[in-house]
Amino acid sequence: MKGLIALRKLLGIFLPFFIVISGGYIWYHQNYGTKDYYTKITTDGTRIITEEGGRYKPQFRYKYTLTAYDQKRHAKKVSFNSTSDTPLRKQAFLIIHVNTKKGVLGWEEISASKVPPQIKKDLN
Repeated sequence: MKGLIALRKLLGIFLPFFIVISGGYIWYHQNYGTKDYYTKITTDGTRIITEEGGRYKPQFRYKYTLTAYDQKRHAKKVSFNSTSDTPLRKQAFLIIHVNTKKGVLGWEEISASKVPPQIKKDLN
């Protein structure tokens, strides 16, 4: 009987803690977790204005919409912008970090040797 009471106390302490921690973990991964996709720059991109007006000069970026592949070779259309007013290098390989809620959160250029061979075939 005493063991059952002690077990209930333990559950009363640890169960709410576990629920809060697991809920925070799920929330974080839904909002900030990403899945990596590989793509290759095959177009010049479209020059767009990202900020205009006031006393500041307009800011330009290049918008890209490309097909990207995950590790299991599932294709996905992704859209993202360059980080400066220069287009990305054609034929460059990128790894794109995609969130299911927010879309593309970031990208980085990688060497061709870091792209899995099967995905590289799909991109060529």
